[in-house]
Amino acid sequence: MVPADADDIAAEYEILLNELRKFNPQLEDKQRLLAISKSDLLDDELREEIAKTLPEGVPHVFISAVTGYGITELKDMLWGAITDESNRIDNSDIIHRPLDGHHRVREEDEFIFEYERTPEEEEQEAEDLRSIHPDEWGEDIDWDDAEIDDDDDVADDDEAFGYEAINDDRQ
Repeated sequence: MVPADADDIAAEYEILLNELRKFNPQLEDKQRLLAISKSDLLDDELREEIAKTLPEGVPHVFISAVTGYGITELKDMLWGAITDESNRIDNSDIIHRPLDGHHRVREEDEFIFEYERTPEEEEQEAEDLRSIHPDEWGEDIDWDDAEIDDDDDVADDDEAFGYEAINDDRQ
């Protein structure tokens, strides 16, 4: 993709090709499509003049992200290039071989860390009320403010361990 306001679109295209060669020489053999962006800045006459200067043999399309001009044509051209028979991979060229040592799964994780609590954290640990019988709960709490009527039926058996259940005689 080269912007329409570039001084020399063909020169910019060559710069892009050189970058592809440096990055991965195998990409040079792939199909290409030249998209000229910012085409909303051009009129039809200027588009025709620019088209004459573009590299031969390279399909091109004028597009504009602002107006949406040429986007459908670009999508169609890309889809055609992707689904072209020349892009099909022949399954017979696939070679199955064992993975090298770098790509093998290791038996054990070398980075397993176990957290060890400090003595201060041990002291601050909350008391688990499930291990304390309800009769021992709240020995340090003043229960004088509790509003329980004498006629409320409260279960005293161990089945209510962990909470006080009100017996409402529903069965």
